[in-house]
Amino acid sequence: MKGDRVEIVIDAGSGTTRTYDVTATRAGRRVNVTHGRGVVEVSEITRGGSTVRTARFLDYFFAPGADEEWVRELLELDGQVGREDRALVEAVQRGVSTGLVEDGTLMAESEQLVARFQQLVRDAVG
Repeated sequence: MKGDRVEIVIDAGSGTTRTYDVTATRAGRRVNVTHGRGVVEVSEITRGGSTVRTARFLDYFFAPGADEEWVRELLELDGQVGREDRALVEAVQRGVSTGLVEDGTLMAESEQLVARFQQLVRDAVG
């Protein structure tokens, strides 16, 4: 329902937090929360079940005694990759939302896993 709302408060480390707010923006929409394997996902959903937007939050768990430099480098790389991915996905979504593009073509070299998944789906549904 319009106004359905979830507030997410995340421990950002060093005694600081980050707060996110996901609110259903129109009548008939709801906010859905799912979780699993260290990931919390908050989505705004339409009456028909389509996802309007999603926020995902990931947490890592390291064994006691894990090398602090390795952990720092891993988290730094993960942050960089996440920022780059987000920028790319947002740019694609802006383009797709114009309605000018009906479908896309996979890039043979860099999207082999997507192509394989699509082939498995085609084989499974006939």
